[in-house]
Amino acid sequence: EADLPLLATVALWVERDGAVLLAQRPATGLFAGLWELPQGADAADAAAALGTAIVGATTVRAHHQQTLSHRRLDITAVDARLRGRPRPVPARYQAVRWASLDEARTLAIASGTAALLAAPAPTPPRSPPPPVRPRRRRQGDPPLGKPRSPR
Repeated sequence: EADLPLLATVALWVERDGAVLLAQRPATGLFAGLWELPQGADAADAAAALGTAIVGATTVRAHHQQTLSHRRLDITAVDARLRGRPRPVPARYQAVRWASLDEARTLAIASGTAALLAAPAPTPPRSPPPPVRPRRRRQGDPPLGKPRSPR
């Protein structure tokens, strides 16, 4: 298994109005005709395959590793925003489309893409609790540093 070639890619998770962006691979070659999250050697390369560019930072959303009969796959999906309208760049993709997760699961997709689509959405970081403000002193409170006497 370790002697199989490794195909490591970054997949873009781009959402719009509850739909995720998918790209269809060319009709010939590896994973011919299958739909996938747009992929590349890195996020910028995946965006270039759509004729776009990444806007801002990406964050890791999910990770998938799989061993096939002829290679090992290592796909890292990242949440991303794109500049411009995605369109297929010939030789990389033949079509792009937006699909709900339910609709995406009905398309011809590879098992790696299916695993990424099924991964739970990351939970946003929790905000720290607000700072505790000391209670305002009131008339009749004991001096600071001295315990209250029982009433």
